[in-house]
Amino acid sequence: MQQTTGGQNGQSGRAQAAAQTAGAEGAAAVSEGEYTLIMPQTCRISPRAAIGKGVQIGPFCMVEEGVSVGANARIGPFCTVEEGASVGKNAHIGPFCTVGGGADIGEGTEIGPHCSVQNCTVGKNARIGGGCTLAGGAVGEGAEIGPGCEVQKSKIGANAEIGQGCILQNAAVGEGAEVGQGCILQNAAVGERARLGARCRIEESAVGEGARVTESVLCGARVGDGAQVGPFAHLRPGADIGARCRVGSFVEVKAATLGEGVRAGHLAYLGDCTVGRGTNVGCGVVFCNFDGAQKRRASVGEGCFLGSNANVVAPASLGAGCYVAAGTTVTGALPARSFAVGRAQTSVRPDVKGRYRPA
Repeated sequence: MQQTTGGQNGQSGRAQAAAQTAGAEGAAAVSEGEYTLIMPQTCRISPRAAIGKGVQIGPFCMVEEGVSVGANARIGPFCTVEEGASVGKNAHIGPFCTVGGGADIGEGTEIGPHCSVQNCTVGKNARIGGGCTLAGGAVGEGAEIGPGCEVQKSKIGANAEIGQGCILQNAAVGEGAEVGQGCILQNAAVGERARLGARCRIEESAVGEGARVTESVLCGARVGDGAQVGPFAHLRPGADIGARCRVGSFVEVKAATLGEGVRAGHLAYLGDCTVGRGTNVGCGVVFCNFDGAQKRRASVGEGCFLGSNANVVAPASLGAGCYVAAGTTVTGALPARSFAVGRAQTSVRPDVKGRYRPA
C-alpha cells in the first residue's frame, strides 16, 4: 500500500512540475502580434520598430525606434539593435551583439556572438564569426569572415573569405579572394581570386587578380596578375612585380620593376633596378645599388640569365638575352646575347693531409 501511495504521489508531483514548467514557458515566450519575445519583461522594444512576421527576439534585448527586422529573423539574447539599423529576412544575430545605426544586415546572413556592426552593409548569406568588429564599408554577398576580425572602412567582395584574427583598415578585397588567418591589410587592394596565406602584412600595396602571396610583407608595392610571392619575401616601396612573376623565399625587392614572367626563386636582393620580362635571377644574386655615397640603378634586358651568386654593380646594364655565369660580378655594360664569366682561378692541390686535415 505504501509503495502504491508513493507511486501515486510521485505521479502527482511530476504532473505538478510539468504544469509549472508549461506555465513558466508560457510566461517566457510571448507573442507580440506576429513576432515572439523570449522573457519579454527583460526586453525593450520600441513601438516604432518595424518587426516582421515570425521574428524571435531573445531575452535582455533592446530594439530602438526606426529599426527594421525582416520576417523569420532571429536576434539572440543581450543584443542591441540601434536606431536606423536594418536586419534582413532569415538573418541570425548571435548573443551579445550590437547592430549600430546605419548597419544593413542582408537576408540569410549569420552573425556570431559578441560582434559589433556599425555603419556597414553586409550582403545576403554572409557569415561573420564571433567577436568581429565591422565599422564602415561593405561585405559582399556570400562572403565569410572568421572569428576575431577587425574590419574598418573596408570593402569585401562577394564570396571572399577572410581568415580568423585578420585586421583590415581601408582595404578592398576582390570577389572570391582568400585572406588567410592573422593577415594585416592597411590601405591595400587585393584582386579577384587572389590568395593571401596566413600572417601576411600588406600596407599601401596592391595585389593583382589571381596572384598568390604567402607569409610575406608588402609595403608600397604592386604585384601583378597571377604572380607568386613568398614565402617570407619582402617587397619594399617602389617594388613593381609584373604579371606571372615568381618572387620566392627570402627575396627582397626595393624600387625595382620586374617585367612579366621574371623569376627570382630565393635568397636574392633586387634594389634600384629594372629587369626585363622572362629573366631568371638565380639564388644569391645581389644588385649592388649603393656606392657609399648615392644609390644608382642597374638595368637587365629581356630573357637574361643571372647565375647563382652573381653581382650586378650599378649602373651596370645588360642587353637582352645575356648569360651571366654563377659567381660573376658585372660592373659595366654587356651587349645583347653576350656571355659573362669572371672567377678567380681555382688552385687544386693533390693532398690535404697535415696542414688542413689531421694525417
